[in-house]
Amino acid sequence: MSPFLIIGIIMGTLAIDYMWLDHNRKRWGWMKSLSRKFKVMYLTCFLTISCLIYIGISGNYF
Repeated sequence: MSPFLIIGIIMGTLAIDYMWLDHNRKRWGWMKSLSRKFKVMYLTCFLTISCLIYIGISGNYF
């Protein structure tokens, strides 16, 4: 799969979970007191780590 497709899938699932599925803020409620800058930084790090894990798993073994 294309890395851009994987990034899109991960970003889409995060957006759907954050905006649509989490009605009563049970999973993401701990972020409501944080600043917008920290939220962006957290989600960017989460996306980066997810992509690195995907690249590591999809690579050929030595």
